[in-house]
Amino acid sequence: MTLKRQSICDQIEVLRDGTIQVRTALVIVDVNTVISLKWHRIELPPGSDISGQFDVVNAHLSSLGEAAISDADIAKIKSVATSAWTPEVVAAYQAALSSAQAALQPSPVQPAS
Repeated sequence: MTLKRQSICDQIEVLRDGTIQVRTALVIVDVNTVISLKWHRIELPPGSDISGQFDVVNAHLSSLGEAAISDADIAKIKSVATSAWTPEVVAAYQAALSSAQAALQPSPVQPAS
């Protein structure tokens, strides 16, 4: 029995706000038979550091005994990000994030009159 572990990015989606979702199949194969299949997901907000994110993801997968995501798959994701993350998309995402964070701040307490 020759087991081979693979991590294959099989789905890349761009959401309305520009966030990229990546689904990765974590597969264990014996010759041509799939022994195990699990899913791993990551979200990449517009303007994020893709290389840095995948360094962290690959370290996490390694700690689980899984194969790293290939440079070729990361290159595909970078290509999608280059197309999707226009300066306008990144600015709109940052503005929405700032607005959401401001809405979570507690309002100052008004003294009773």
